[in-house]
Amino acid sequence: MVLLHRTKCDIIRRMNTKENSGIQNTEDTKYIHRAINNDGRAFEHLVKKYEHKIYDLAYKILGNTDDAADVLQETFLQAYRSLPKFKGKSSFSTWLYRIAMNNCLMKIRKHKNRTVESLDSTEDDSTDALYNNIPDWSFNPEATAENSELRDILSRTIRRLPSEYRTVIILHDMQGMSNKEVSGILKLSIPAIKSRLHRARSFVRKRLSHYFVQKTGKPLQ
Repeated sequence: MVLLHRTKCDIIRRMNTKENSGIQNTEDTKYIHRAINNDGRAFEHLVKKYEHKIYDLAYKILGNTDDAADVLQETFLQAYRSLPKFKGKSSFSTWLYRIAMNNCLMKIRKHKNRTVESLDSTEDDSTDALYNNIPDWSFNPEATAENSELRDILSRTIRRLPSEYRTVIILHDMQGMSNKEVSGILKLSIPAIKSRLHRARSFVRKRLSHYFVQKTGKPLQ
């Protein structure tokens, strides 16, 4: 398998160029069966299909290219070893994301010194409507010139969330997954996903609002 023999620098360079982002084959089952029967090229097909998505997820959660490359490599090593145990109770992508998420959480636990903030100080229910959604800065004309800076602040703010909230907001709001998909990956109930997503959004929206007011002199609408 090509991925399993790449160096960390090779992985990071490949992910940065997004060489494989156009692969859209959805016939995972066929390739899984072939890979279980020792068809290395079939597993390589699955790697190429999902490697950029897994790397992107790991980078958004961990904020470090080396850590993301480690998670990518370890995820596919574990998937390759465990593929005969895959029963198809969930989609292959959900199963793979679950492995990746576990590896990300292990990385987080190893870096306990990294700063995270408590959500205990977030707004009460009387201000829920104000912080309901994270704004799409790319369509905010007043912030157009500063989109890059704002996106960087958004990423850093999300990484300050406790891991149980960070993972939910990244999977749902940044990776575009449904509550059901996030529930399957994290093995949490949909009400639990909704609750964590709401609190994470409130935290992020408040901090971005403070930044936006400082830059423009106007509150978020």
